[in-house]
Amino acid sequence: MYDVRRALRKHGRAPRRVVVLHGGPGAPGSAGQLARDISSRFGVLEPWQRADSLEALVAELACVLRYDAALPAVLVGHSWGALLGFMTAARHPELVSRLVMIGAPPFEARYAVGIMPVRLERLDARQREEVLRMQAAFGDSRYMSRHGDELLQQFGHVLSTADAWNPAEGTVVPRQPCVPCSFAQYEALSAQAEPLRRSGALLALAESVRCPVVALHGEYDPHPVEGVRRPLAGALGDFRCIVLPHCGHTPWREREARAVFYDTLFRELT
Repeated sequence: MYDVRRALRKHGRAPRRVVVLHGGPGAPGSAGQLARDISSRFGVLEPWQRADSLEALVAELACVLRYDAALPAVLVGHSWGALLGFMTAARHPELVSRLVMIGAPPFEARYAVGIMPVRLERLDARQREEVLRMQAAFGDSRYMSRHGDELLQQFGHVLSTADAWNPAEGTVVPRQPCVPCSFAQYEALSAQAEPLRRSGALLALAESVRCPVVALHGEYDPHPVEGVRRPLAGALGDFRCIVLPHCGHTPWREREARAVFYDTLFRELT
């Protein structure tokens, strides 16, 4: 049975009605600073996603919500976590009062094809070579079985420089995380999520979402905001998209956008 006590951090005081969902997939702890900052005003749960299938991951999160969240909860998902929050709100609408998606990936495949070219264009020659080398290594199953977690963390570290507009000092993704990444989880979930997006099944889940949904999206984010705004505006009954100027993929790491981001976020959580 899934033991939620081994897979989440608690921030602030109960009742904990805000649940922060990390990115990746396979990057537990990547939204830790976000969770800690929100806990200055609200009790927060920060679950670390462990399952390697979409169905099981949604079931895990539902278990976390029932175990220790003040229901219905507010889900705050960053990047991949935004998609997990969306799927959970669709499958378990009784558990979710509001969904805040930060830097969400596109909901239609046509908007996703340009993400990596934009990132590569923003990197210098050495960084581009490093990213291409790591992408090639991802296809070597023997190598990745031994070094996949470490390589995935390095991959995120390099790309974080392309994803940011003007990062504050010391806020880029570290090369050595406090919680190890999981390449096996990243590979398994990515392989399942992409067909869901291509087929339209991901967007079709909007029919089952009952709560208000707001997207906070940096204007410099390589994940195109139109890939979130256009599909969801036509599919959800209560949806808003707020574009943050001078902001990349991870707003709480941005020197210029951080204050505006938190002001906006706290208004949505109140």
